[in-house]
Amino acid sequence: VSVHETNGNPSPRNIQIRRNVITDAYSTASHSQGMWIRKTEDLLIEENVFDHNGWHGTISGADRTIFNHNIYLKEDKHVTVRNNILSRGSLMGVKCSSDATGGFKDFIIEGNLYVANAVGSFLDASKTFSTMSHEGFIIRNNVLIDLAKFVEGADRAGGFQLITTKDGLVENNVIVNKDPSVLGGGAGITVQFKPHQNLTVRNNVIYNWPRKQGKPAMELNPQDPAELTETGNLVEINPSLFIDPTRTVESYHASIGGQATLDAFISEAKQQSKVNWRTQYTTQAVTSYIRVGCSFDLKDD
Repeated sequence: VSVHETNGNPSPRNIQIRRNVITDAYSTASHSQGMWIRKTEDLLIEENVFDHNGWHGTISGADRTIFNHNIYLKEDKHVTVRNNILSRGSLMGVKCSSDATGGFKDFIIEGNLYVANAVGSFLDASKTFSTMSHEGFIIRNNVLIDLAKFVEGADRAGGFQLITTKDGLVENNVIVNKDPSVLGGGAGITVQFKPHQNLTVRNNVIYNWPRKQGKPAMELNPQDPAELTETGNLVEINPSLFIDPTRTVESYHASIGGQATLDAFISEAKQQSKVNWRTQYTTQAVTSYIRVGCSFDLKDD
């Protein structure tokens, strides 16, 4: 799926992309995304299944690369990405890119299930860009689980990564189970050492997130610490305090009578349609199950 402005024409507006199954996009000759959307306004991406976009496991020249993703958004405004399944992308579940001050503005990423991507979401700007490229955003109530090993000669993986932002909120996300063979890459939540203004990171859970040389599972390093509010995050706490932090998409599928594999769950999710909409294969059902596992077990003393 590709939507973008062309030749200086007005930006496309009022776009809704709902309840689609978008899978297995790849190319041997160019970049390839499940969805590429650039410079639009008033965009809704909701309750879709994105799986295995940007690469192919057995075709030469279609390997995973850092340039391909399930969703790639560039300098859009008034965007909502809600309740999507985002699985096994080449690199990212959702990339949000901007090389202009406030170029990516007024957006919400909420309620999504990220599974087996190498990176969850990156609020990205070019390496030389140093002012607030992403403005007015909320990243909340997502579940990011089972980060996969990225295999293009790089040991990298990461959860939610923010380069330079203004007026942002990251809250109530559950970020768990990084591939133990992947020690490089980013934290579960990374705020890079660049300018940020009025950023809040609160009430997130990060668990089972191994990294090299004892690096922390959450790295919050804004250039001006006074511009960051951090509270209520549970990072690598004692797992015995949770009800069951080992819950996965696979165990969820077994709990509803399915085969306990990611392939089996995704295969069923791909069968979603207008005439065959099953709530047990929605993001809400899976994320609720995993969230309960990562909540406190309130035992009697």
